[in-house]
Amino acid sequence: MSAPKGSALGLIAVVALSVVGAQFAVGVGLAAPSPPDSSTQTAALESDVVAQTGSYARGSPDLVAVLADPVVRPGTTPTIEVGLLNEGGYDLGGSSPQPRVTNARAVSVEAEASDDAIEVESGTVPVGTVSTQQAATVPVSLSIPDDVEPGEYEVDLEVEYTYTTFVSPNGNVVDERTTDEELSVTIVVDDGPRFEIVDAETDAQIGDSGEVTATLKNTGDEVARSASVTASGVGGGVTIGTGEAAIGYVGDWDPGENRTVTFDSSVSEQFAAGGYVLETTVEYTDVDGFEQTAPTARTGVFPLSEQSFALENVSGSLEVGYEGAITGSVRNEGPLPVTAAVVVIEPISDRVSIDERRYALPDLAPNETAEISFTGDVGGQADAGPRQVALTVEYDAGDGVRTADLRDRVTIEPRTPEFAVEAENATVSAGESKQLVFTVTNQRPETLSSIRANLYADSPITVVDEEAYIDELEPGESREVILEVQAAGSATQKTYPLELDFRYEDEGRNDRISDAYDYPLDVTEPVESEGPSTTMIVIGAALVVALAIGGAVWYRRR
Repeated sequence: MSAPKGSALGLIAVVALSVVGAQFAVGVGLAAPSPPDSSTQTAALESDVVAQTGSYARGSPDLVAVLADPVVRPGTTPTIEVGLLNEGGYDLGGSSPQPRVTNARAVSVEAEASDDAIEVESGTVPVGTVSTQQAATVPVSLSIPDDVEPGEYEVDLEVEYTYTTFVSPNGNVVDERTTDEELSVTIVVDDGPRFEIVDAETDAQIGDSGEVTATLKNTGDEVARSASVTASGVGGGVTIGTGEAAIGYVGDWDPGENRTVTFDSSVSEQFAAGGYVLETTVEYTDVDGFEQTAPTARTGVFPLSEQSFALENVSGSLEVGYEGAITGSVRNEGPLPVTAAVVVIEPISDRVSIDERRYALPDLAPNETAEISFTGDVGGQADAGPRQVALTVEYDAGDGVRTADLRDRVTIEPRTPEFAVEAENATVSAGESKQLVFTVTNQRPETLSSIRANLYADSPITVVDEEAYIDELEPGESREVILEVQAAGSATQKTYPLELDFRYEDEGRNDRISDAYDYPLDVTEPVESEGPSTTMIVIGAALVVALAIGGAVWYRRR
């Protein structure tokens, strides 16, 4: 449970005062020298602030210089392409990525040779922004004398850049810094075969395995015989081959010729950087029959992002005591197509029974969606209210089945009676019978059929005509039924309960019985006669008929 907003703001104020008092740069945790326990107190405050307010981010860029083709030839003025990779990260926050913290901005590079045998011709090179997602290339012009000795030479790089070391959730508190960093790359002066990586790519996703393919070119003037390529990945969470390195045999390799090698690779779920460095080393036999190892060539490789899915338009028609459905759609957010995917729904509760928990999806290209639907029955004792829907997408990843979890919410609605029942003038006089007209309305969102209405009563009320039939009622449709009751002559003038229930079939052809509906019946005083009673009239009429028949018979006998 989060702390009140006032507490969080107060804590932020405390941290801010601590920062100012300790001569911090703006932002938490970027401390100048402080008393022995100050760092511990600051870390605790930062942890508390993050726990209560969330989304603070602190970190820094981490630039690495790589050289894909380090080999140069004597007597040339080559331009080497130095790659700048940013392996920056977070040491506070990071659950909601803040590129401002890890990006190196306004980057400039100035190169200088560490040995007088070679010269750097280029000056300061403006680079711009280097993010963790995209490497930058810095061209450095060199002059290699004809008489330079073959071997390795260092080129020092002075890198200057600006970065944001701390960002608050609303962006009002930031800490901007400008720094200098010393990097270096190694060039190799060699007049034999040399190799550079001209292309590299991978189909492996984060959290999965695949292949990494590299195309190398022999940029030297000599053939490399019986050549083999060894590849390895530099960076946590990356495996090339079955271990630290993999080897591919390519045979004789002529100057100017490209060769492509492919290796198994895997990237762990914990892989955090945008890319990793692929290093390749070529071992070969030179024209004199000696075994040689060419300088290592490097390039950046960017794995595909982890496969992801989105759950959209989730809705439910669940109601206490009835069958219903959970519907929605699943979107493949890529980056790859998926095949043989199945959505599995977890049980919602003990009182909600899902008919079939697995729903097969069609093949989905990136950004394609498919509809899903699960039917179920909600028990009559279930509680109404929101429920979490937990779904798992199982899909074929080529080398096995992968899963992705999805979450959403649906609401179980309170039970609504199947029918609304109304009757006008539900009264009967003591000692009399009466036909009652009931209006029955279907309140369910489905058509109900074969509806049998049954009326029940206790003494002194008697049901004369207890059953009525309705063939079908669509949602919201109303029909009238007539049922007859009689009140005993001794019935007291008051309200008596009638009980009405219905037996019917739903759209699934399930035979159901509704809840009982209590309906009030008012018994009024007996109706007083103003003339001969009905019984006397009937008896008198019978006597008249009998006398008439008897007179006729007597007359004919005369």
